[in-house]
Amino acid sequence: MLAAFATAAPQFNQQQQQQYNPYNPYAAVTTQRPFQRQPFSQQPFQRFQPTQPPQPIQTVQPVHAAQPAVSFQRYVQEQQQHGPWVPTAEQQAQYAQIEAANEKSRAAQILHYANDNIGVDTYSYAIDQSDGITKNEDGQVINPGSENESIAVRGQYSYVGPDGTVYTVTYIADENGFQPQGAHIPQAPQ
Repeated sequence: MLAAFATAAPQFNQQQQQQYNPYNPYAAVTTQRPFQRQPFSQQPFQRFQPTQPPQPIQTVQPVHAAQPAVSFQRYVQEQQQHGPWVPTAEQQAQYAQIEAANEKSRAAQILHYANDNIGVDTYSYAIDQSDGITKNEDGQVINPGSENESIAVRGQYSYVGPDGTVYTVTYIADENGFQPQGAHIPQAPQ
């Protein structure tokens, strides 16, 4: 009796499925449905017909090699005509002087360093290096606690130029902006 029930159940389920779930991909489109109500502005159910998505068409176009701005043969011709560039003795001396100054800066040691900055109202620092660079600066808070609070800074720095001259810049930076002064800095006419 259990076997008879097992075989009857699938038939009952198929009948129930066809009655309450009218979709059957293998059935004709004109399947009878017990309930024909459809929402507004919708078309009646039709069988899904899958289509292949569009495939891109690949076109092969020739690739042209990039042309250099100056051909190698033209470069060779110019080199043969004018010869390679050779720096003059003056240019070599200037280069050596700059390289010596750069090497001196790379190997600079700090001779003196002072820093007083506890974060309240004022600060100052000073540094002296073995390559001739010095810098010192003092700053003070102006109008502390107000909406016009700012910092006024006074300082000076010096460095040795490639020609061996010591250049010094003294500056003030406050509500009037950065105001540098030095013998080598052009001054605006008064």
